[in-house]
Amino acid sequence: MVFQTVNRWLVALFALGLFAFGGGRAAIAVQSTVSSPDQQAFHIQAQSDFYQLAWNGTSGTLTQIEPSSGQRTVYLLTLLRIDSGPVGYAHYLVWFLARSPQSFAILWCYLNDTGNDFYCWLYRYPGTQLNGVHFRGDYSIPPQVPIPTPLSMPTLQLPAPPIYTGPSFTYRNWTTQGGTIPRLPLWTADHSSFAQPVAQTDQKPERVLTDLQVTPLHQVNVTPNNGWRSDGWSELHALAYDSAKNPYYLILYSNTAHGYVIDLKEGRIYVADFGTPVVFAPGTTLFGVAQNDFSPPPSPRVPAYSLQEITLYASGHYTNPYTQVRFEVEFSRPDGQVVTVPGFWDGGQTWRVRIAPTLIGDWQWKTLSNDPGLNGQVGRFTCITEAREIDGFLIVDPENPREFRYAGGSHFLPVPVWLSLTSGAPTAPAPNAAPKAATTASLSPKPASSFDDPPQTNADVLTTLQKLHDLGVNRLMGTWILDAGSQALVNDNPDSINPTFFQMLDAKVRACNLLGIVPDIGLSRADSPLLKTMSAEQLQRFWSYVVARYSAYNVCWNLLDASSGFSSDVQALLQNLIELTHKVDIEQHPITAILPGITSLPSAPQFLGMPSDESTSEGAIFISSPAGMPLWPTNTNADEQELAMERLVAAQTPSAQVHDLDIITIKGGNLLSVAADQTYRKPIVICDPVSSTDEARRRLWETRLSGGYWVAEGAPIFEGTQISPIIAQSLASAHLFNMISYWLLRPHDDLLSAPDGGQLLPDIHALANPGWFYVVYFPTGGSVQLDLLEATGQLEAAWFNPRTDSIANTFRFSGGQKRVFRTPDSQDWVLLIRYPN
Repeated sequence: MVFQTVNRWLVALFALGLFAFGGGRAAIAVQSTVSSPDQQAFHIQAQSDFYQLAWNGTSGTLTQIEPSSGQRTVYLLTLLRIDSGPVGYAHYLVWFLARSPQSFAILWCYLNDTGNDFYCWLYRYPGTQLNGVHFRGDYSIPPQVPIPTPLSMPTLQLPAPPIYTGPSFTYRNWTTQGGTIPRLPLWTADHSSFAQPVAQTDQKPERVLTDLQVTPLHQVNVTPNNGWRSDGWSELHALAYDSAKNPYYLILYSNTAHGYVIDLKEGRIYVADFGTPVVFAPGTTLFGVAQNDFSPPPSPRVPAYSLQEITLYASGHYTNPYTQVRFEVEFSRPDGQVVTVPGFWDGGQTWRVRIAPTLIGDWQWKTLSNDPGLNGQVGRFTCITEAREIDGFLIVDPENPREFRYAGGSHFLPVPVWLSLTSGAPTAPAPNAAPKAATTASLSPKPASSFDDPPQTNADVLTTLQKLHDLGVNRLMGTWILDAGSQALVNDNPDSINPTFFQMLDAKVRACNLLGIVPDIGLSRADSPLLKTMSAEQLQRFWSYVVARYSAYNVCWNLLDASSGFSSDVQALLQNLIELTHKVDIEQHPITAILPGITSLPSAPQFLGMPSDESTSEGAIFISSPAGMPLWPTNTNADEQELAMERLVAAQTPSAQVHDLDIITIKGGNLLSVAADQTYRKPIVICDPVSSTDEARRRLWETRLSGGYWVAEGAPIFEGTQISPIIAQSLASAHLFNMISYWLLRPHDDLLSAPDGGQLLPDIHALANPGWFYVVYFPTGGSVQLDLLEATGQLEAAWFNPRTDSIANTFRFSGGQKRVFRTPDSQDWVLLIRYPN
């Protein structure tokens, strides 16, 4: 057995188990070291968040994915035994041994004849951890399963065992530090009717172990009414060595003298006669910080904000399950509240419901359906915290509502690209070196293509996502489910959903989340012909299906591309979609839509002087809009005229008519609309279809310095083997803002003035947290006077070159005054000022 480490882009592909679909059944497209399974043999192809399990009937692998480093460790599998499963839970309890030269793992899998997901207990040594794992994927067990001849591992060398920290016990002369067994007879372990051993003591032992040195590892508790018997029991698991230093894994029971012995080098399991049961002290706590209850099936332990998927199977047969079957699940939260989540049809008889619990504690669920097989099912799981910090979902920052953050509290600086997960996708440049992989499939990506080329394979898509992640991209925009050619509907029939399409999209969305990328999920363009053919009922059913399928992932809802026109009908459609999304999405992910930008500024109204009680401290008189927003001053103060223009523009933007959007997304237009929409105290995103690198860079920085975020719509991501210059502009901006507390910055053009008291150069903008940080963008060079009266003491400044993503020079000076700054040349520059500490 060997350890194998591969590049992270390949690792994520194995962790995902991306599917190639055909005929309604899923098959893993990527091959592992295991050959293709004989569908008549016992086979498994499944994956969890951190493991992949593959068995073809005679051999297999367990692949462990290290979440922090992305390393991939492959263990060879040995099938030890198949027991009858606990009644009411599973038909079989299948034992596997996984080994590497210096470690091993034992898996107890709860399986039926066939299925798409299952639970197992997984014990790892030397970590001595026993965890419940939820696997998803295909498996099948025929009625008669021969146990293949195991492969020996004579090179197995295990590290010293950890200190036993379980409850006290009594067995022979043992202590919690260890003990001996002078003689231990072993018999062949045949299939038994329940999970405890039955030794053939009337026959001659097959083997006899002598002079065993034993170290206890941990205790396991099996609760009563476990599906095998009405009473429960406890087990002591231990590691033993014989006089030849061969290792064995021992399982002793509290209610029988018989137990199991696993020969770790030879990969064989035996029934042993230990002479007497092990006795545990009454009232003792179980091993470790969490219960080691071995009650089947294990209650899933779901980390907060991670996906929990429940799969059930309809008993009825329908011509169109999508329209004929109703299926939803009531979840009882730890705080007593009940939330209802709709399920979704996933082809054949399969139905699923997904949830990402955010509240720590025990959750219970109950199904409601007009199908007898789906109705009245119950279950539970436990939402837990993890040792690592939980980021959670992307949300609008409640403390800084124009910015984003994770629900866990850490800040999120959007670095978006325009990339649809449902249609054409660029291919990332090939890696410099071929990865070392335990695979017979070629995963080398094709040469980079243009943006309009169709996607090649899921491996290509994943490679692109991995490359984007490595560059720092964390947002994808431009995914519309009803895009032309998306095939979400069979023959564009609104009553005929295509599960295969969504299964492929599942894998891509999951890949994004594994790589820390938050994708948009949207319906379509508002002028889509397919959208216009859908009735209100069909639209509600379809969008409810989409939200139910993806709300447990870290996504944003970009409902419509309404940039081509915002008529009253489009406005009504958008409002209905917002309300429906809020109803179905219990996670309440951010909602946006692409609205048309303001391409021309409105003319200033000409008001005659009139008496008014609405006067500013400077005596300016305002006329109020119907919504109560003051629009235009009657005096000619330049600052007030600019403010009034922003208010006038804000009153005429589409965002003024749609108040329930969490994010304001605008396509093109005058950037005064960014300042105008700051009125609504929401994040603002400008998407522009630009073709020039210089245009993209200036548009990006002017948007960012106006308080918004920017993305190049439809721009190529790669050119040849390099990132495209347009996308490089976004990366350069992100590099700068990640150097400072960007979420505290606000637009502050009021701090800028012309050095000589004349006219300020156009389009120079400033973001600032006065007294702490200042960022000024010069689109065509020049000079500006910056008010630093609040920033007293010694300050540090730097000229940032956005064209090369580099600092040109740094200098220090004394603040507490107005100071003139001149760019190094006549090109565009960014001035950054902050305290040295």
